[in-house]
Amino acid sequence: MPDHDTPNPLSGFEQAEATILTLLFDQDHQQPWSIDELIREVGRADDTRDAIASLHGSGLLHRIDDFVFTTRAARRLDQIDL
Repeated sequence: MPDHDTPNPLSGFEQAEATILTLLFDQDHQQPWSIDELIREVGRADDTRDAIASLHGSGLLHRIDDFVFTTRAARRLDQIDL
C-alpha cells in the first residue's frame, strides 16, 4: 500500500512543465521564448518538447512556429497565485 504522507516527486515531464511555466511567467525574461531557449534552460530536450506540447494542448501556451508564450488564462491564473 502506498504511503500517502510521502510527497510524490514530479516526473521529469512534470518538472519540465513547471520549469517552463516559471520561466514564461518571470517578468525579468523576455517573451516569447524560443523552443531552443527553453530546451537549454530545462536541459532535457524530450521532456521539454513533450511539456510544451502538453501545455499548448491544455490551452496554457500559444505556439507560433518555434516560439511559445503564455495565454491570457495562464497569466491570470498566475496572478491569482493558486
